[in-house]
Amino acid sequence: MELSLSVSGLASEALRHAVKEWETWSDERLPYGEIICIRVVDGSILRSDQDNRIVGGDRQIEEGSLFRLVDPKRPDLTTKGRRIHSGSKVALRHMSSANFVSADFDRGGQLTVSWATEVRGWETFRLQAVGRRSRLNALPFGTRVTLLVESEFHSEVRWWYLRYWLSEDQRVSADADIAQEWEHFVIANPLRPH
Repeated sequence: MELSLSVSGLASEALRHAVKEWETWSDERLPYGEIICIRVVDGSILRSDQDNRIVGGDRQIEEGSLFRLVDPKRPDLTTKGRRIHSGSKVALRHMSSANFVSADFDRGGQLTVSWATEVRGWETFRLQAVGRRSRLNALPFGTRVTLLVESEFHSEVRWWYLRYWLSEDQRVSADADIAQEWEHFVIANPLRPH
């Protein structure tokens, strides 16, 4: 079964901004500052729900589906800059709320956009390309990746893979030790998400 994804609600300011940026920066390689959407294993697009949790299951791009890839060391810089490679650290600024995506380890690692206005460890993700891709090459749109987040508990530091819970409530949480199909995500162009 082929899924059809479409851009809806172009009246939204964030989507208009993404279209304008894409028209002036047509290179397919991902830079910091790029506006993206994230596709999961069932072909749906991640978005924030009414409780500010990051969930899948959405088939259309809406304002709650857009994120800006930012450098965790310079999170307020929104102009496009250095290219992103496998192994790069990124933060995801939610375009609707302007908050950063955060792993809430008090709630099982659930991803949320409810409170993080600055970037710390729980808002910093390491982006790893799936398969054999040189760390020297910038990643293009459409790259299948895993995302890891660092947690520190009683001075013990661990990296957790983000997992998409398709069979349950379609939430995304940072609680996987290894990367399998449910831990793979696609960094997509909001204007061409599939």
